[in-house]
Amino acid sequence: MREAIRDYAAALAFLHRQVDFERVSGSALSYGEFKLDRMHALLAALGHPERTIPAVHLAGTKGKGSTATMIATALDASGWRVGLFTSPHLSRFEERIRIGDRMIPPEALVRHVERLAQVVDEWRERGREESPTFFELTTALAWLWFVECGLDLVVLETGLGGRLDATNLCVPLVTVITPISLDHTQQLGGTIAAIAGEKAGILKPGIPVIRGASDPEAAAVIDDVARRLGCPCYSLGTEIVALEVAGGGGSAESCWTIRTQQRMHTRMRLSTLGRHQGENLAMALAALDVLEERGFPSREDAVRAALAELRIPARQEIVSTIPLILVDSSHNVASASALARTLAAEPFAGLRKTLVYASSHDKDIAGQLRLLAPHFETVLLTRYSHNPRACPPAEIARMIEWPAGRIVEVIEPAEFALSRGLALCGQQDALVIAGSFYLAGELRDVLLRNLEIKNRHPANA
Repeated sequence: MREAIRDYAAALAFLHRQVDFERVSGSALSYGEFKLDRMHALLAALGHPERTIPAVHLAGTKGKGSTATMIATALDASGWRVGLFTSPHLSRFEERIRIGDRMIPPEALVRHVERLAQVVDEWRERGREESPTFFELTTALAWLWFVECGLDLVVLETGLGGRLDATNLCVPLVTVITPISLDHTQQLGGTIAAIAGEKAGILKPGIPVIRGASDPEAAAVIDDVARRLGCPCYSLGTEIVALEVAGGGGSAESCWTIRTQQRMHTRMRLSTLGRHQGENLAMALAALDVLEERGFPSREDAVRAALAELRIPARQEIVSTIPLILVDSSHNVASASALARTLAAEPFAGLRKTLVYASSHDKDIAGQLRLLAPHFETVLLTRYSHNPRACPPAEIARMIEWPAGRIVEVIEPAEFALSRGLALCGQQDALVIAGSFYLAGELRDVLLRNLEIKNRHPANA
């Protein structure tokens, strides 16, 4: 007889005992293990909570977490009660499941995980061989809490792919496919077209799609699926345009004029860096246009104010100004390219820079480092401690031919690499932490908890 789940630790322990593809090597993970029948059966046993609240559903290789957060923030500022489901988390599991600034409280987590455990018990009693995975249970947990809270809308980010993702049983009012690049190729396919086909699996008949994926192969696949399903399609670079303008107001800010399919938004400020964030903003505003047509209008002034103050942790996040310290969750070639563009511009251009880097061994590490290494005088290779997929840093050191004059050191654990990086940085230098969501979460916590740095930029702790 299973002991009832009565506390927070027991609830998390139950979830983490399930198969967790976030902690499984990509080379050991078959896409055949992803299927919707388990998730459908789980949600059916719970009374189909996913059918009770309309959704905004996002897929893509990069930008979907930021875009989802912008959409949820704008809707919340406009007076709607909105749930946000993202993954993975940086510091606490509860970050994945939020309503506004509020994470799922421990008592709700415990209560709903016990309900999920009861369903798993019933499955086993009936002889069902496959139990739900960690991500499937987490997705169901989010739905249970969102329904309990009586929300108006839910914004959902896919975990992996789209077609067979556990989030793909929602009822969307609009779908968003952000830029696509080669990532998770062992599960989703080795070409942009194949990956785009999996991402396009979130499209539903007649439901509008915001297409941020502009790669010609990806665009062709998504547009074809949209035509076949009768989905109005609004594309970044065509109906939707992002133009950066001067006057962001600070070294950690940017300012944008955004044209969507419905209107022009002038001088929209973001407290984030990088052209990719302007494009994420454009996709978010385009999704808001669709939602307005479907009965969920936004308040322009409130949206402007909320997005201007929004800081998204570990997305090119400046956590200190003296020295300049940036924490980024970039983990593939596309996001490394976006980071490289930021490093070549103000406020980083001309500064002596040190990189603290770690990655999962199933990522294109060499591709990332070829883009990043030229921007740094010193590279400190390490590994994070919270996920077994971390690649040994000595192995990373052998993956590329380093640019002449580059200082490359292997330092473990990650906290020691951070200390070394801080010691190398003078007040006019820059330190960058990048390569993995897990590294960003681990070292961001250390920075915000322990470092006493003058003029530290406010950050979302």
